[in-house]
Amino acid sequence: MDSKYTEVMDEVFCKVLETQAFLFPERTPAAELPKQSGSMVCTTMEFSGSTGHKGEVEFYAPETMCREIAANSLGVDPDADEAMEMAMDSLKEMLNMVCGNFLTELAGHDAVFDITVPNAAVMTNEEWEAALTKPDALCYCADDYAIVCILKMQE
Repeated sequence: MDSKYTEVMDEVFCKVLETQAFLFPERTPAAELPKQSGSMVCTTMEFSGSTGHKGEVEFYAPETMCREIAANSLGVDPDADEAMEMAMDSLKEMLNMVCGNFLTELAGHDAVFDITVPNAAVMTNEEWEAALTKPDALCYCADDYAIVCILKMQE
């Protein structure tokens, strides 16, 4: 991936998680990420625009982090029923905000993009391990959560 895309995505990803989810991610080599237990979630969305930019963004995160994002947004405890019900949707919304901010930073406020609705699914441990080894994986650690963001640009 072009380093300009990586730099923009890194900046936007960290800013959105800090301001919207109250989590403070730090870029971390995949081998140094804390081991995760429990369910992992993957959410993806695609985009294309009048500027010629086209691609896909993927997030991989522990379900417990998704519950914490939901809890922080709702002002409830992470174990509250509302946080559990909104866990996957909260990660999809983080992806939506990151993708929108990334595209604005990349192409400006006047650019027009078509974006798909984010989808999310629980993944296997094998899928999580595979995500960690993808060449374009941007790996982060936030409050002992391991997070992977993958940007696939098509030019």
